[in-house]
Amino acid sequence: NFYVRCIFAPMTQPSAQQSPEDYPKWRATVVKDLESIRNRPEVHRFIRDELVGKYLRQLATKNYHPACRYNATLMLGVLNDVEARVNNRVYPLPHAETRAFLIKLMDPRNKQPEVVQLAALISLNRHAGLLRADGQTDNKMIPPLVKIIKAPLPENSLEHDTHYWKKKLAIDTLGDIGLSGAATTIGGVVSSQEAPLWVRCAAADSIGKLDYSSAQNLNSDELVKGLGQVALAACLEEIERVKKYDAENPQEENRVNLGGFGENNKVEANPAVTEARRTLKHYLACVSKGLSGLESSSAGQSSTLLATVKTQVGAIEQGLDDNPEQTTPQELLEKIGPPALELEQAIQ
Repeated sequence: NFYVRCIFAPMTQPSAQQSPEDYPKWRATVVKDLESIRNRPEVHRFIRDELVGKYLRQLATKNYHPACRYNATLMLGVLNDVEARVNNRVYPLPHAETRAFLIKLMDPRNKQPEVVQLAALISLNRHAGLLRADGQTDNKMIPPLVKIIKAPLPENSLEHDTHYWKKKLAIDTLGDIGLSGAATTIGGVVSSQEAPLWVRCAAADSIGKLDYSSAQNLNSDELVKGLGQVALAACLEEIERVKKYDAENPQEENRVNLGGFGENNKVEANPAVTEARRTLKHYLACVSKGLSGLESSSAGQSSTLLATVKTQVGAIEQGLDDNPEQTTPQELLEKIGPPALELEQAIQ
């Protein structure tokens, strides 16, 4: 009665939509209660399956407010077969029966609302990471994930953001599963000229998560070329953004702080350059992770292209670290321009 009256019923009420901060609190209550009875397996199983899980499935699939359905699906994702034991360094093991239900919710063929599909993807991302930490995997997750990644761009431009966000979550989850057979699917997104750069960088990051210890017929050079293209595209995009900002704000090119002495009297960084450096460092970190992952494969260890691309990406990263208080676009170009040019020549 406590769960029904104090959590599940309020989740369906209009007041819950006006106080969205209540949803995480309710989720935390369920998690805490289940963790507190982890040493009583029969009670734990009854509350999880007959009380919590049973009602959450109804909330996730019936005609309730999208916020209710979204959060019910997220709450399903935190149910476990084995609860965490922090002191003993025991990871939680996600609930297998709930995972099968989440896979159905995620699958585009089942025509669930976008909010439910997104919540199911977020939940399954948690499952994938924890299963891998326990040395397990669930191959049933893979076909729907691949279907989402390969889905064509919707004609309606209003659906593009959701489309790419789902694709990014599916890529992250496939990377967390870690099977090297996913490299071709993820690599297709890395090389895509259609996908936004942030999605391609997520794919580059996931390339680095895969386990290549038993990879067969891996075309590492094709993947490396795609990673190099992402690094180059990131450099060009950020340089153009800085140039545009500098042209529109010529007074920002060289600003000097005259308000103090010593450390206080220094040239202030151009804000556009500062933002570009931070963004580039993130994007290049994703590319570097992908390259390091491929380097662990037998094909990657003998790849001259991989060694060249890794060297040039590292040089660009070093250029971003040198003189972090750069103030002009010209200084940024002088640091990253030469290695970016060599990178472009290497991947042509």
